[in-house]
Amino acid sequence: MASVKKNFLYQSAYEILVIILPLITSPYVSRVLGAKNLGIYSYTYSVAYYFSLFALLGIKYYGNRKIAQTKNSKTELAKVFSEILCIHLITSGIVFVLYLFYVSFFVNENKMYAYLQAMYVLGSVFDLNWFFFGMEKFDVTVKRNTIIKILTVLSIFAFVRSNSDLIIYIWIMALGNLFAQLYLWIVLKKEVSICKVSVKSSFRHLKPLCLLFIPLAASSIYQVLSKIILGNIAGEYQLGLFDNTQKLINIPMSLIIAFGNVMLPKMSNMFKNNDEEKGMAYLEKTIPLIMCIAFALCFGLMSVSETFAPVFWGEEFTEASRLVAINAIVIPFYAFANVLRTQFLIPRGKDIVYTFAIVGGALINIVANIILIPYYGAMGAVFGNVAAEVSVSIIQAIWLRKEVKIKKYLKLGIPFLTIGIIMSIVVKASEQVLEKNVIGLMCEVAIGALVYCLLSLTYFIKSKNEFVLSMLENVKRKWIK
Repeated sequence: MASVKKNFLYQSAYEILVIILPLITSPYVSRVLGAKNLGIYSYTYSVAYYFSLFALLGIKYYGNRKIAQTKNSKTELAKVFSEILCIHLITSGIVFVLYLFYVSFFVNENKMYAYLQAMYVLGSVFDLNWFFFGMEKFDVTVKRNTIIKILTVLSIFAFVRSNSDLIIYIWIMALGNLFAQLYLWIVLKKEVSICKVSVKSSFRHLKPLCLLFIPLAASSIYQVLSKIILGNIAGEYQLGLFDNTQKLINIPMSLIIAFGNVMLPKMSNMFKNNDEEKGMAYLEKTIPLIMCIAFALCFGLMSVSETFAPVFWGEEFTEASRLVAINAIVIPFYAFANVLRTQFLIPRGKDIVYTFAIVGGALINIVANIILIPYYGAMGAVFGNVAAEVSVSIIQAIWLRKEVKIKKYLKLGIPFLTIGIIMSIVVKASEQVLEKNVIGLMCEVAIGALVYCLLSLTYFIKSKNEFVLSMLENVKRKWIK
């Protein structure tokens, strides 16, 4: 339990930084580059992102799981790591060459920007996050990412100064990602030895890598493909609105992803060692914490969206306030689904169930986008997003209803749903007397956070939640002397 708390605090501290930094850069970049340039960046990045998905296959989860299962034996760890690394370098290298071929012969508009995004694809070739996550060495990735993020932000303010600086913005973002991946190779030798393995033995990992690639690729559909469809049908302005909305929603959701990243290797190791009872106990203890975070983010964004959009992005993005409010609905559904897959499905090797749920959500998203985007533009893409995430959560819950206590887990979220509604009412009431500027927005956020935190802490203390209370005790011991 101690390592979980430590790693979660590491990841949470970093994710809070990730939340803060875009809130600093987003209004600046939106005003300097404008919605059209942001649309161009989003489109070229989306295509590069798709190629990077193919480069990584399912290594994010499969590599993480295999490293966690073998880390107790140095010999087996070195062999498994070397095999997975070998097959990864082969497949990702091929994908990188294919991306360059695609840009050279099939891209007509914005070709220069597309070439620059190749650095993002190249970063996927050198990706080693899966290894350090599996080893539960989260401090290594957190320190690296923190330095890179801060340098990236400073570079944006220093060099992106006008509407014509889109190319500089792409350079900064793509190089930051590439350097972040290359750094891990420097510290790798301290953790594992790379041994000689045959290509044939490495290919035994290809099938499970491909199987876990299917849900990752499918989930990217309502993260990326919706932008491509929206850009082609509704234009770059609508795409710019939707892209900013997605970025905002993805920032707080990264806290949920961080918790899943911490729990996946821990649960994989437990199930590998037949410690199922302890694993299920972890699941039941962590559900309330995740739902607390999810409903706080959901109702928090809903409450401040009307003030946030024009204040942070400019009057040009006022229309995005409704998009943010509707899109926030996905957060608790995503959180519940993420807990089930990172703490049960993937650690238990139930890759088929995970794949089926994500593919089902992706298909619903495609249909919704095709039907709704021509009529509702960015709002249609948001509705497609919500439908997809809700579907994934429902499919996983139905499939696992006989193996885990779904009804009990859902009931654990009800108190935080209630607290979220109360917070939203208080924030909306305060909005009537506050001005719509930066100070007013900060006041809304502070009021909402105070109400939610006080009510949630009261609930956790009265319900004697062991996981949360022990985390609070650790923080108290470390910072209050």
